Amino acid sequence: MRRLQPCRLSPITTHQAKAINRPRDRGKSTEVIDPKGRVRKRYITTSFTFEHLDELAGALSDNDAARQLDEAREQLFQSIHNAQSTAA
Repeated sequence: MRRLQPCRLSPITTHQAKAINRPRDRGKSTEVIDPKGRVRKRYITTSFTFEHLDELAGALSDNDAARQLDEAREQLFQSIHNAQSTAA
């Protein structure tokens, strides 16, 4: 019978550990008192209905949405390039 070799993974870097342990954005929170008198945080999340999503989808044509995406992507990469240029 063939034995399986142990999996050898590379160690996690500090940057990866911070990314893994970073808390997710839960939205706005409100404090609520539970029946035992303790203060708890309740996170408010925004929920979308299908009607709202249909309105958003119908607001722009596919070409206009793609154009806006390209412009936003260009601004993002330009800001990253500028930040790296000033850091170097």
